Amino acid sequence: MPILIHVSHAEVPSGKVSAGMLTGDNWIQNEKVKVTVEGRSVSVHVRDVNTDAWNRLSLGQLQGLLTPDELLKPFRKKNGGYYLFGEETAVENLKTEMKDGSAVIRFRTRLEDLWIDTQIKILAGSAFVFTETVGRSSDSLVPHWSLSFHRPWESSKWWMPAMTHLLFDDPATSKPKSMAAVNHRDSHKSPLSARYCIAYRPGRDRLWGVLWPPEGGQPSGRRRIQFPPGAIVVAYLDTPYVLFSEITDVEKNEETMSGLGEKLYKQMSTFF
Repeated sequence: MPILIHVSHAEVPSGKVSAGMLTGDNWIQNEKVKVTVEGRSVSVHVRDVNTDAWNRLSLGQLQGLLTPDELLKPFRKKNGGYYLFGEETAVENLKTEMKDGSAVIRFRTRLEDLWIDTQIKILAGSAFVFTETVGRSSDSLVPHWSLSFHRPWESSKWWMPAMTHLLFDDPATSKPKSMAAVNHRDSHKSPLSARYCIAYRPGRDRLWGVLWPPEGGQPSGRRRIQFPPGAIVVAYLDTPYVLFSEITDVEKNEETMSGLGEKLYKQMSTFF
């Protein structure tokens, strides 16, 4: 059976405290995970069960798109880059609070008159980090995110190795499907799932994954997540999504990972 992350009590920074959860000016945390907003980047850290150190799980940025594509072309020509929000994009209205038993951080990402409001919530005492869009200046705006999980040139700053396999549930059949990084060295892959995507590496105890929040009590349908060529170290996806990390010493294969995905999806769904 998988071993869920257990975290011992440790000295933590001062801030607003509520049932093991804390907030600061630009961060929120409970005893398992911490979310920090610096500039336009969102870092998620997981506490090590043995050392109590905070280890970086992911570095995320709201990239943003406009649909149809014709709306985005003037911004690409003016500012450069493929996405809407670049290095000059402002992040404003940053606020942290305790809400409904969870630690919450909210902020607005703005470019000229276009903006998206994001809310990130650590779901109560769990290690689930829920990211959603709670407002936008136009329905044409797409809340598209990039998440980085490993950078070999910054190995001392990252907790986990590059993942080599992905397992996800097929929306059409509800059965698991798999993908190996070695098979997409030269192309992007965009698997569809309804409940979970788990990135893992055989022989390693650490893994990460994304869960899709249910809608109306049912799986959310066909959700897309894109991976660039190479190892499974960067993911592109739209909100809403729930990020998690897990430690388990079971053998990493389709059967055990699909069982873990189903179990974590059920646990996550209790919060919605």
